[in-house]
Amino acid sequence: MKKQRGLWVCGNCGFPAADAYLHAIRDYALLIHNTAAGSDLQAFLEIPSRTTAYRVFSGLQLPRSGSTKGARYQLPLK
Repeated sequence: MKKQRGLWVCGNCGFPAADAYLHAIRDYALLIHNTAAGSDLQAFLEIPSRTTAYRVFSGLQLPRSGSTKGARYQLPLK
């Protein structure tokens, strides 16, 4: 999935989805760990821009511990 003009678009079939990243974040929580730094999620979702990643994560309003570089987000398992 690649982010294009406010939507996430599948690179294989071109299917657009506004919330595809939510499924990927849940997969991260189930497969890797239930907390993550912004840089971890940015790498997992393959988001090239730190600004875009920040906007995505801040829009989710996830519980956060720490601040600035040490911040970790509590990820939903459901």
